[in-house]
Parts: sequence; structure tokens; C-alpha cells
Amino acid sequence: MDRCQKWSASIPSQILTEASDATERDMMVCEQKGVTLYAPYRENTLSPSGKKKANKRYFKKEEFQWNAERQEYRCPGGEVLVRKSREYRMLTDGDRPRIYRYRCSPELCLACERNSLCTPSPQKGRSLRRSEREDLVESLRARMEKPESQEFYRRRSASIERYFGEMKTHRGLSRFSRRGLQGAKTTVGLWVLLHNGLLWLKEITKTENSPKNNHPPPDF
Repeated sequence: MDRCQKWSASIPSQILTEASDATERDMMVCEQKGVTLYAPYRENTLSPSGKKKANKRYFKKEEFQWNAERQEYRCPGGEVLVRKSREYRMLTDGDRPRIYRYRCSPELCLACERNSLCTPSPQKGRSLRRSEREDLVESLRARMEKPESQEFYRRRSASIERYFGEMKTHRGLSRFSRRGLQGAKTTVGLWVLLHNGLLWLKEITKTENSPKNNHPPPDF
């Protein structure tokens, strides 16, 4: 967005991207810039850990009600999880968001009839972690659940993904012919330059062949 601001003196009001570009840090930057982000959040991961968590039979975090005013969670059984500790989490991009841990009293968990559906260790009490930017995540998820947002996001496959297909199918970029990161960047940069040049030539040709430009020469 900084480069876009530098080169065009403006930034887009909306951004459509994939899940890998929808981290909490990305959401924070979009919030600061006044940009509306459209992207799935951790929905296209194929990692084994993601599959394992998806198959758990315990209550998911989304099933707990968050009370922003009281800063506490309420479990499906009606018990309250209060803040117990704070820590920092180091992410791969260098970001260090604050993480708060919320826990239900072990006595309440042991007495709950639904503890077998909630946690494997009711004697410790069910716990949840919440990032300091969790509200941005919840806002994005709520936005992406709207039918109009899903319809709007489908435009990305028509406007972006087909160019990747053209790059691999028609330009032979299924593999890089040069070694190293700099070689790969140079190859992609040349392809982008060629692609933009072809688009420019197409628009120029369309304009020249437009009926509005097919006027007979003036009769002097």
C-alpha cells in the first residue's frame, strides 16, 4: 500500500486477497489505512495440524460467547472464563501480538455435565486464548459470511487467478529456468512487463477501432 500510495498518490478502498495475506497484522494495517479487507481467515490450510484440530469433538472457540464490556468468555454450559494471564506470541513475520489466556474455574468444570464435550482436562478448567486483535478477526469473519461479500470475493478468481493460469499455460512459467531468488524475481518481473504491455496494446487497438474514431477525413 505504501508503494501504491507513492506511485499513484492513492490507495485502494477495498482489497481482495487469499488467506495467507490476511494475518492479524494485515488486518491492523488495513484498519489504520481505512481499507476494507476481503479474504478467508485460516480456511484454506491443508496442514495436518489444521485437519487434526478440525476433527476434535470438543467445543470450538467460536461456540463461546465473548463479552467485550466485561472482558470475559461464557462457555456453552453458561460458566464464565476470566482472564488469568498475558503473554506474547512471536510470529513468523516478526510480529509479537499480546495474547490473553482465559480460564474457567476447575471446580465449575468438574461439576459441569458437559465437560466431556468441552475439555480433556476438566480438573484444570477449560481455557481459551485471545489475541489483542481478535476483534479484527471477528469483524473479517462476519464480513465474509455475508452473501454480498462472498459474491464480491468471487470476482477475484476472474480478475486475478486467470492470469496465473495464463502465465503457466501460455508463457511456460510452470518452472523457473534460473536459480536463486533474484533470478525468479527477474523472470516474473519480465513476465509482468510483457503482460502489461499486451494489455496496453489491446486497449490501444480497441480504442483505434472504436466506431467513434472511424470518421471520414474532413473535406476542405
